[in-house]
Amino acid sequence: MGLSHLIFLLIYCLAAGTFLSLGVVRPTQMGHRYFIYHGLGAVVFALFAWWVAPTSLPKGTVHSLWVFSIAATLFSLTHGSRYLLSYPGFLIASLAFVWGVHEDAIQIAAAFPGSSPLWFTVSLIGSALMLGFSMAAMLLGHWYLVQPKLSIHELGRVTATFLGIVALRILLGVVTTFPLLSDKNELEIYRFLASETAGIFLLMRWAWGLIGPAVLGYFIWDTVKIRSTQSATGLLYVAVVFVIIGETMAQYLTLFFGIP
Repeated sequence: MGLSHLIFLLIYCLAAGTFLSLGVVRPTQMGHRYFIYHGLGAVVFALFAWWVAPTSLPKGTVHSLWVFSIAATLFSLTHGSRYLLSYPGFLIASLAFVWGVHEDAIQIAAAFPGSSPLWFTVSLIGSALMLGFSMAAMLLGHWYLVQPKLSIHELGRVTATFLGIVALRILLGVVTTFPLLSDKNELEIYRFLASETAGIFLLMRWAWGLIGPAVLGYFIWDTVKIRSTQSATGLLYVAVVFVIIGETMAQYLTLFFGIP
């Protein structure tokens, strides 16, 4: 496990999560161009992830990336006009991503005896959804400049989904963090979080990647309710930065310490 593996996972999760967000918005409201621009943009990021991928990556993960890219391209070009092609494309791309991260999770678990690949798979999928939906909400906020009459319900739907993902990510964080701290007293917990590398990164992961987006989510939701798309977009910029830092910390903990 190395830095190139972390960069690969971060970019691939961002690409897949952004693509998965396209399943939440309605083509009748967004228009065909939205899916072409953002869907193909996700494919470009996926191909960039392949370009920076380490040679030690499991073959199943590499194959899944190509299946994802082809199916995502099919969806992006046909959604809103040819649903018989777009829906299978979306399903195949989604399953390909899950297959790919599971293959990678098996390799990660093998490096940490006693760990379960299932938890790593769930963590990587959660990472993709956090990255993708925060980015999607921010990009959607900009789309209101292209379509000023677009219903606020689209931004509300993506934002609500993002907040739900943050809540689930916090729950997963509690489940995976509790075993690390449950056998320590207060002084040992303080020393672990303040002086040990894993503890410091865990603390940063919670502050930047979980608590930060949760607090920002409250204000983002308030601005969406009053239909202030520009204010919501500005806050979403900050949320994207928080999420990227937080998920980088999360994947670092996964790859170097075996903490999902």
